Formats: sequence, structure tokens, C-alpha cells
Amino acid sequence: MKNNPTGYEPVILTDELFRADIVRWLPDARVGTFSTSPEGARHQIRQWREAGYQQFILLFNPEETPSENLVVTDHLNLTHNNPLIGIHEDIFGPRFPDMSNVYTTDKTPGEEVVVVMGYHKGLETFREKVWPIRAGVYDAIALKASGATVRGWLVSQLEELYSEILNLTEELCNEEA
Repeated sequence: MKNNPTGYEPVILTDELFRADIVRWLPDARVGTFSTSPEGARHQIRQWREAGYQQFILLFNPEETPSENLVVTDHLNLTHNNPLIGIHEDIFGPRFPDMSNVYTTDKTPGEEVVVVMGYHKGLETFREKVWPIRAGVYDAIALKASGATVRGWLVSQLEELYSEILNLTEELCNEEA
């Protein structure tokens, strides 16, 4: 990958557990870690977006490991915190952005994979399988609000996801502006 972003070079965001492996497997990739606070997410995403990055791959580390890597189609933020609260910043678009379709995916209805940060007893009544996670939703919210393209995976086996990440990275880098 080039030193100057073209907008098609993806940034991979994940937790510290996966970061070292991603950096080792894809030494030229832009890799960051999820923010631990809404303010941290706002700051980090502003920096990536101002640097020209438009494509992001989020690798979620679930609290309960699924049997396979799953494409994330949606998230729930039950933390009562949000990176869009506070002073309006133009980089994050309109004051109340549309948060539908945060993740770019080719999944069809019935294949929903929802990651959840926070807890509410009503989660037990959801039709979809929900996967508790510790981090990443603040970053996804800030990315979507800023107009970035976001793809997400719930990781079971990082090694098995490597070829998909590599293929997607090469595909995005080769797209014409």
C-alpha cells in the first residue's frame, strides 16, 4: 500500500488481542485499535477521515466465540454513550445522521448478525442472534456518521479470516476513484 491514502486503502480496526497478528500478516496495512470511550472514537475517526481514509474493516472480538467468522450486519449500542454527543463537528456530517445500514454487506434477510455493546434484559427476546462485544461500536457510529464505508466481521478464527481480509484489501486498493 502507498503511504498516501487514495481513499480505497482500508483501515483495519480491532482490539489489542488481534492487532499484533494483523500487523504481522499485513505489514503494509493501516491498523488501529478500537477506542475505549466515545470521545476517543470521535478523535481517532476524525484523524483517519481527515487523512483521507474512506474504507474501514472492523474485526469484532465477541465475548462468546461463534462457530465460524460471521459478517456483521448491524449493532446495538446499549452503553448510554455515543461519540456524536457534544459539540457538532462537520466531519461527522448532519447533527442526527441516519444510522441504518452502518455496515456494507451482501447478506440477505435472515442472515442478520448483530453485535451488542452493553446489556439489557430485553435482548433475550430478539429474533436475531446477538453477540456481546466489549468494543468497536463507538468507532462504527463515528465512521458511519462521517460518511465512511464500514465492513465488519465477528471473529471466530482470525487465521481463517486472513485471506478474506487480504482479498478485500487488494480489491479496495485496486478500485478506481
